[in-house]
Amino acid sequence: MITEITVSNFRSLGENVQLKLGNLTALVGPNGAGKSNIAEVFRFVAEALTVGLEAALASRHGIDAVRRWSSGRPFNLSIRVNIKEPQFSGSYSFALAGDRFKDYRVKEEEAVIIDPRKDTSERFRLDEGKWVQGPVDLRPKVTGQSLAMTLVAGDERFAPLASALRNVCLYAVFPDTLREPQKPDTVRPMKQHGENWATILQGMGTNGAEADLKAALAKLTGDITGFRVRQLGGYLNAEFLHATERKRTKDRQKWFESAQESDGTLRVAGIIGPSAGTPAHLNRNRGTRIDRTRGCHPAAF
Repeated sequence: MITEITVSNFRSLGENVQLKLGNLTALVGPNGAGKSNIAEVFRFVAEALTVGLEAALASRHGIDAVRRWSSGRPFNLSIRVNIKEPQFSGSYSFALAGDRFKDYRVKEEEAVIIDPRKDTSERFRLDEGKWVQGPVDLRPKVTGQSLAMTLVAGDERFAPLASALRNVCLYAVFPDTLREPQKPDTVRPMKQHGENWATILQGMGTNGAEADLKAALAKLTGDITGFRVRQLGGYLNAEFLHATERKRTKDRQKWFESAQESDGTLRVAGIIGPSAGTPAHLNRNRGTRIDRTRGCHPAAF
């Protein structure tokens, strides 16, 4: 579980923006407050460690589109992520600075991983692309435009930390996507916009998460007592059971299709449902989520 992030000068975020995360953390604020940029930090780190830092920056139109604007000397962009899992805990950080010859350079990078079961720890640190700390048998050559973690991620000592950072999933679920009947889909976890949401819901009864979603929907609406997924031709359609007239006897309940539900109900079902019963940490008020669902590391919006 990602427990804390500290960010400086990422897009609109200023110096030392620190956010501690719980099992569920909600960010609520006006447009332009930086909620989306907090979410984007997780995606950026995951991509930088998966496809490489240069590719992650290029897909965002370069360092100038990622680093907070300055009329003078460029700001240093830095990110630090803390993680705590049953098998390990640790942290990873890096800072990008301006460079005379290139668009940027990796000023510093550090990783720490602790195994509480063996009471052991491993650490590496680079300053200006030079190894200053780390296992002597694991010091590959690193350029000023790349991250060392991408090179050592296959080593068993740092693999758990690298895997946790890479396997972050970011969701941007909107109610209209969930209203339409969906074709069955074998892809796991849930797709970014919820295109296979009905299939995920259909499987919740087998992983013990159904009760969590029912409890969340009941808390939100006060009258939803259950949900189901029905097959209509070649499509799946979600339905929700509502108690009427404040009575919950069998003859006072009625099934409503997802198309009849409110935006708020569907947002909760889309955000919480596919990962109920697993840790999630960050939920933004417009329905974006990063979450742990079958292979995704928790960090959620």
